Amino acid sequence: MIRHVRPRALALAALLVIAPLPFGSVAPGPAAMLLIATLAALALALWTPDAMTEGGKMPGELALATAALLAIALLGWLQSVPAPAAVTRLFAGESARLSTQAHELAGPAPGASASGASTGAFVPFSLAPAASRSAALDWLLPAAGFAAAAWIGSSRRVRRTLGGALLLAGAAQVVIGVAQWILRSNTLWGVALPVMGTRLRGSYVNSNHLALFLEIALAVAFAWVWWAVRRTLLDGGRAEDRLLSVGPPAIVFLLLLGGLVLTGSRAALLSALAAMAVQGAVIGSRRGRKWLLAGGLAVGLAGVVAIAALGAEGTFSRLAASSVDELSGGYRIEAALATFDLFRLFPLTGSGLGTFQAAFPLVQPPTIPGFWRHAHADWVEFLATTGLVGAALLGIGLFFYGKRLRQVVLHGERSEGRAAGLAALGALVAVGIHSCADFGLTMPANALALAVVAGAAGATRVVKQRP
Repeated sequence: MIRHVRPRALALAALLVIAPLPFGSVAPGPAAMLLIATLAALALALWTPDAMTEGGKMPGELALATAALLAIALLGWLQSVPAPAAVTRLFAGESARLSTQAHELAGPAPGASASGASTGAFVPFSLAPAASRSAALDWLLPAAGFAAAAWIGSSRRVRRTLGGALLLAGAAQVVIGVAQWILRSNTLWGVALPVMGTRLRGSYVNSNHLALFLEIALAVAFAWVWWAVRRTLLDGGRAEDRLLSVGPPAIVFLLLLGGLVLTGSRAALLSALAAMAVQGAVIGSRRGRKWLLAGGLAVGLAGVVAIAALGAEGTFSRLAASSVDELSGGYRIEAALATFDLFRLFPLTGSGLGTFQAAFPLVQPPTIPGFWRHAHADWVEFLATTGLVGAALLGIGLFFYGKRLRQVVLHGERSEGRAAGLAALGALVAVGIHSCADFGLTMPANALALAVVAGAAGATRVVKQRP
């Protein structure tokens, strides 16, 4: 079937497979190449006229969600641009105060008056303009991936191609991780990595970031299992045919679940189980399908028990060895509270997109010393660095996308389209919960995977409802 899929889908699918391989594409070089390639994939999608959805145009909700992502990137760039000092004092008073203080400590520049040096004619909102410009480019990646998938995702062949690519990428990560585990290797692509015990990390440096990628793929696999079971029950047929229909998605699901457990990420397991519970609740909410809810959760729990029985240093052994303080988040909660203090210093426009590393020392308590690049809580960090303006933009995007996703899940034109909506719902729930305790979305490969799954699902055609 893949030979019938046009290059616009194959290009985006190839990016899903390749993106995680160079350490999650987090290094500057791979990140830049991934952004350029994703923008090229978007251009290819837009260049193809018959790729458009629903009557020749992108659904309005998806267009607004795309605009919200682009607006966040634009906000980051605007934060980095020097503004008149009076404007900065009005909208980002703390940034203006710190800039004035820095000028006073540095003294006047040669040939400049003392008064002019102390005030500064132009002051950016961002505490680290270069970091904000870089973060603005980072936000272009999920925006472009989401728009490309939304533009071409109305075709079920395209959705199958993209979903299959993500599952292939997830399976490849598990295989790479297991090979490292068997060999007890602490190197990847010739680079020595920190010792991580027997926790799987695939081609990521941090096992928790691999876990988030696997959560997204697992949500897709869960939806595939549901769709295969539903189709098998409706079509009937011989037992061999039923096994061939349900067997592959079940195997992929258990493989990804096993990899997730072996990453040893407690937040990831809890997030994935919560996502499956939500997906199962949506399936079971339909009349006469309560048994599917119980069946889906039973499959997931059976996989968890099977992996736990291996005795690896995985999630359950870490949970059993955790103290109450560790389970409550410990230092991460304290860092999140300090990050919220940072938001109170920059409530309107934030300290600047991508400036957490530069801004956190302003509020860092002595009880959590060290060098913090991220807050280990994506939601709080985003609030602190973009303020109420950024939170409003993100909220608008999520609102309109959620509205569209609800239509897809409830009124998708085909069961396969509703399964795509179910996959996106599970991925968003899992990532949303996990991001309360980690910063996995700062990995470009993870952000791209989530954006593509969400965009393709949102493009599914829906049955028009009568007033």
